Amino acid sequence: GQEIQFGVKGGVNLATVKYLNEDNSRARIGWNAGAIVELPVQEDLFIRPEIGYSSKGFGYSATGTGRAGSVRLNYVAVPVLAGYRANKNLSFLAGPEFGFLQKAASISQGISSNITNSFRKFDVGVDVGVTYSLNRYTGLDLRYNYGFKDLVNVGYTDANDNLIGQGRTGANRVFQIGIYYWLSQ
Repeated sequence: GQEIQFGVKGGVNLATVKYLNEDNSRARIGWNAGAIVELPVQEDLFIRPEIGYSSKGFGYSATGTGRAGSVRLNYVAVPVLAGYRANKNLSFLAGPEFGFLQKAASISQGISSNITNSFRKFDVGVDVGVTYSLNRYTGLDLRYNYGFKDLVNVGYTDANDNLIGQGRTGANRVFQIGIYYWLSQ
């Protein structure tokens, strides 16, 4: 049909942040959940805006002084995706994703530290994905979120630990797998 559909979705994130050092490049498991709308444009084309919560971030290894842990980056995520329906079950999606950081926390040994001020409040990236309809109501969603960089505030120091400059680094990279359910038919 060519009517507007409303639904909900949820799933798992496998997240990393690129451009950090190797100790900080382990993946962390997060989750995502939200609401979706599908707006028909033409026969096989549609727009799918979404709003939801997405837990991204990365894991880090134990270093000489520190213990292993993870950084959790929780966003209100707003993808605005264009879709192409290849057949009645299979669709391809692509478009920008806007992220509004709600909280950043570093978790190690069961202790959580709020590090929100170290991260940019607004993130933007591109999503590409595919959906597969299992039936009229439910389907699977597989997606990759490629964030543009400049996520983390960093300080550069000289050999004596004096601050010699500041910059930004890091970019979200997230594989998402989930299910969606259409509430309207």
